[in-house]
Order: sequence, then structure tokens, then C-alpha cells
Amino acid sequence: MVAIVRPPVYVLKITLEESTPPVNRRVKVKSDIALDVLHEVIQCAMGWTDSHLHQFIVGKTFYGTPDPDYDDFGMEMLDEQDFTLRELAPKKGSKLKYEYDLGDGWMHLLKVEQVITDEPGFSGAECLSGENACPPEDVGGVWGYAQLQETLKDPEHEEYEHYREWAGRDFDPAAFDLKKVNASLKRIKA
Repeated sequence: MVAIVRPPVYVLKITLEESTPPVNRRVKVKSDIALDVLHEVIQCAMGWTDSHLHQFIVGKTFYGTPDPDYDDFGMEMLDEQDFTLRELAPKKGSKLKYEYDLGDGWMHLLKVEQVITDEPGFSGAECLSGENACPPEDVGGVWGYAQLQETLKDPEHEEYEHYREWAGRDFDPAAFDLKKVNASLKRIKA
């Protein structure tokens, strides 16, 4: 009888850096997930809309969707489809960066918090917990998000109605819906 060797399962903490209030998610994924699929998991878990470029960063190495224009900046972009999470983060405590929307510069820290060596039947991705809402797209990075929140606290502010309409009348920085996130994650072929 041949023993089936399953890849370990990782519990990742994804933290949106410099965000106030803090925005983070804990997700469970197979360690052999390809980076392009991990990108989809991050998008769903965080609440982004996948409307912008992204890249994974380990040290001075960049992984993403190769683009000849990127070479003009003197940097090489390795194809994220060719690499797995375990190759970039081989053990508990490993860290890597994920940048979304290179203009707004949303930097996420991914940290392997736990390595589960025996979880038969686990497939896909699962969000275990989260804290606060993801900022709206195109808000202008952490500084724009801070401005948005300040404006929405003051109904007398001259830009209040504009920001309220733009962000969505039901936008709440403290909101997080675990069931909704997990429903989205089920659609990913992880």
C-alpha cells in the first residue's frame, strides 16, 4: 500500500499594513496553492474587487503577471503561476508581502501562523476570522482612506455627501461578514 502524502495546510494571517482601523484576515489554504490562485483568495478574503495590478514580494524578488513594461523599471517579474506559497514561505513564521493596486500601494503582510501536517479532505480555502472592512477601491491608499473616514464622521463636512455616495451609503469601516467571505471563497478552485 502506498501512503498518500498530502501537502501541509497553512493558516495565514493577512494584515493590511498601516490601516486604521486594523484590517486583517486569517485564512486556511493548502501550502501548494499557486500564487495566482492565492491572489484570488486574498482578493475574496479582504474584500477587494481585483480591479488593479498586484504582486507578491519576497526580499527583492517580485512575482506576478509578467509584463514587458515592468522590465523598463529594471526589475524582473517572475510568473506567479510557476510558484507555490510553500516555495516562498516554507515554514511557520515565514513572511511575504502582497501589494495590491500599485498606484494606491495597498501593502499586505502574509505570515504563516500555523502548519497543519494532517488535515485529510481539506481543499479550497477557508476564512477563519477577520477584523474590519477592507477600504473602498481607488480611495487613495492609507492616507485617502483616513480622509474618507474623517469626512464620514462629520455630516456637516462639505464633502460628506460626495464621500458617502462614492463609498456607498452602507459602508462601515468596522464591518466584517465571515459567512459572506467564505461563500466567495467557495467559488475559487484552490
